[in-house]
Amino acid sequence: LQRLANSYLQIGNYQLSERFAARWVALDAYSEDAMRNLLWSQLRLGRRNEVLQRYTAFAQLLSDELGIDPASTTQAVAERARHMTQLGAHNLPPARTPFVGRSAELERLLARLNQPEARLTTVLGMGGMGKTRLAHALGQRIIEQQRGLFLDGVWFVELVTVTSAESLLLAIANTFDLSSKKSVEKVLHAYLRERELLLILDNFEQLVADEKAVAVLADLLKAAPQIKLLLTSRERLYLYEEVVFDLAGMTEAVELFTTHAQRQRNTLWDATEMAQVAQICHLLQGVPLAIELAASWVRERSLAEIAASITQSFDFLATRYRNVPDRHRSVRAAFQSAWERLDASTQAHFAALSIFRGGFSAEAAQAVAAIPPDSLRQLTDLSLLAYQPESGRYTLHELLREFSAEQLTHPAPLRQQHGLYYLAELRTHELHHLKTGEDRLYPDIDNVRVAWQWAIEQQAIVQLKISVVSLARYWHAYSFLHEGVQLIDAALTIGQTDAIWVGRAKTEKGLLWRVIGENKKAVLDFEAALAILPEHAVADIARANMWLGMCYVWTSLPRKAQQTIDLAISLYKQLQDEARTAIALGQAYSIYASTDSRKDSGQLLEAALALKTFPRFRTEIVKFSGFQAIGQGQYQQAIVHFKQARELSEQLGDRASRASATVNIALAYGYLADLPRAEQYGAEALQYFRISGQRLGIASGQLAIAAAAFRIGDYQKALALYEDTHTIYIETNNIHMISYSQAYVVQCQAYLQIPQTRARLAEAAREVVTAGNEFIMASMLPLLADALALLG
Repeated sequence: LQRLANSYLQIGNYQLSERFAARWVALDAYSEDAMRNLLWSQLRLGRRNEVLQRYTAFAQLLSDELGIDPASTTQAVAERARHMTQLGAHNLPPARTPFVGRSAELERLLARLNQPEARLTTVLGMGGMGKTRLAHALGQRIIEQQRGLFLDGVWFVELVTVTSAESLLLAIANTFDLSSKKSVEKVLHAYLRERELLLILDNFEQLVADEKAVAVLADLLKAAPQIKLLLTSRERLYLYEEVVFDLAGMTEAVELFTTHAQRQRNTLWDATEMAQVAQICHLLQGVPLAIELAASWVRERSLAEIAASITQSFDFLATRYRNVPDRHRSVRAAFQSAWERLDASTQAHFAALSIFRGGFSAEAAQAVAAIPPDSLRQLTDLSLLAYQPESGRYTLHELLREFSAEQLTHPAPLRQQHGLYYLAELRTHELHHLKTGEDRLYPDIDNVRVAWQWAIEQQAIVQLKISVVSLARYWHAYSFLHEGVQLIDAALTIGQTDAIWVGRAKTEKGLLWRVIGENKKAVLDFEAALAILPEHAVADIARANMWLGMCYVWTSLPRKAQQTIDLAISLYKQLQDEARTAIALGQAYSIYASTDSRKDSGQLLEAALALKTFPRFRTEIVKFSGFQAIGQGQYQQAIVHFKQARELSEQLGDRASRASATVNIALAYGYLADLPRAEQYGAEALQYFRISGQRLGIASGQLAIAAAAFRIGDYQKALALYEDTHTIYIETNNIHMISYSQAYVVQCQAYLQIPQTRARLAEAAREVVTAGNEFIMASMLPLLADALALLG
């Protein structure tokens, strides 16, 4: 009972603490701990008179039976009750609009205030983030639902016009109607000394730089040990007692927009319009002020027009209401006030940061814009930057980035530094990825996009030429295949007289087309590259030949495929490039194993494994061994090879390669009709592919599980997976895999005797033939024939 009563009292559940304390007192009427717990519980429930009566009776009991007085801590409860006037006292101004969302923030903030050590809490956020509204809603929540948390209530002090320590003291004193000819500070301390209340100080940022104003708060906490301070500010105080509560964008942004829009125009939106609302909220990144201002335009503009206006200029985000404070009249006004408080050096640094996209590291800020870590910390403390401890990166809200970009007077030198830095990062990380498998570039993908565009605009052919291989490889890894083609096409509009640049770019574009499944387009690009590359560009010629050989296999030209890959191997040997010779041998194995030269394929694979290569390449070659085993029907042996590849990937820390090997394990178990293990490994790989957004990886994982389900006769499960996979291949325009997955969909439908299967079967047959690949036709047409037989 003692533990229950004390615990519930501590967390603010006064009804339960009273219940258990009453039972505790019933068992031990002389226990001061039990009585004190009961008195506090009842006092915080607002039952002042009952507390005084119960205390008087208890004091009489102790005097009559034991000849003692209650302990001083018990007397303090009675004394507190005598001075309490009204539980739930407050001066909170009425809310002008409904409070929407922020439920998680409210709960976390309330839990923090419930902690005894949380004497000073600063709600920190950039202008327009809803700090005032959250603080007001918290005060309202306490008064309405948990008024026992602060016996003397919740008091709100607006500080917009307060600019000094003296006016701060006066503003707080006026809140309690205190006046005296004596020192305002002494009168205020005397008044608050015995009181237990929450004091909300709104908009403290303009006072942070005033040491005397900050000292007022520190002195107040010392003089009044039972009060708690809740501040809203764009800048933290750096007091020892301070607990910072960072306020970011709203997760309930759509709800906030619709609530405010309904005040302008009473209408119901369909699914398409709600998607437009979600787009608007995404553009505004959850900033409440910006969302409310955007919603105020629904009477005059369509949702699509509102979204378009936001993308053109954030000056659109302004209100015409007459009774709105100046700082909330527009997003620009909120940002301008923050800008004006910065010194010239910090303004220059803040403007320079607009050059980055999607965040940046401290190292990048130093290298690109010569911004030291101390300045980044200062901007973070001012809520103009957000720091992500888990990644060690800084982010700048897009609206703030647009504002800071306007302040940048000479962007050209910074754009050049940014472009050179991130293209170098692209190349460095690509080499690091080859050697270790570790990917450190993805967080900077937007910065790389901007750097690539800069190189095109400045016709920096040298930078494009030395970076295009890395760009293609990364865009392949991230499944940004069509975008990669578009980026290279955009770069190919310049530098047509540089044969190595054009040939290299076309080779990398061909690689992306090959992965997409557009082998005919890939062949055209590879052949165009070989036609223009000069003889001395041996490495480029070897690379184009290696991948052209793989395309010739898929376009039913096995002899040309063998000749082309053999040339690539010869050229890499000439260059004494063992790493790429090994990869070329591995590709040669795939080509020879897919033709009538299977007897030579094993020797090629052994030769590849014997060569010294990058660890990342070696895992791929081990996977080739697994595919060789699958081709021979040795599924258990394939699993051994794929598990070895997975172990190598783990040693490298290469999660992408590990996921690929894991999918292959699932596929081998699928061929063995072992659905539980296929699902186990498939689910593990799918988790990675979904987190990283690699849609082709998701498709391969689902195919592996579907193969197992199909082989054990669970056609319903297999059909669902094949349908999802078929959709992915359609959306990524992977021509060959569209026909592959469609054939399996049709066969599952045939087993399930689903109506309209014949029409889909005819469509699938057309897709297989259209793919123009004899290997696909050789494997898929028998499936379609089986489906036709099942349909009778």
